Amino acid sequence: MGPADFLRTAGQDQDHVRTLVDLDGQLPPIIVHRQSMRVIDGMHRLAAAKLRGQRKIDVVFFDGSDFDAFILAVRANVDHGFPLSRADRVAAAVRIVRERPHLSDAAIGEIAGVSGKTVAAARRRSSSENAGLNARTGRD
Repeated sequence: MGPADFLRTAGQDQDHVRTLVDLDGQLPPIIVHRQSMRVIDGMHRLAAAKLRGQRKIDVVFFDGSDFDAFILAVRANVDHGFPLSRADRVAAAVRIVRERPHLSDAAIGEIAGVSGKTVAAARRRSSSENAGLNARTGRD
């Protein structure tokens, strides 16, 4: 799996990259998973920096599991920057359901930027053996 391409099925948006290239000043730091050196957040910024001819970009390192890095990537791309498509947000919710079936639909929806009803529907379609857990952990 390549750098943060694990979130976007359509890959990078080149129009957004060109917009970032044209911005004045330094780009915000990217977030990199220290263990894998995979970009968690900032693939568009990284591409823009390369097009600008930059050889360096500011980095903030994240220490945590691969799944925690995935959650951070989803949250970051729901909260700011170039937003994830609805399909990508639903795909993220499905992965979270598979990995953390004990989380409530509302909690997963908050992470992935979709409604709890969307998560519930994804959970019903999931083939995960744990999808039918009766006890779940909520946002509180």
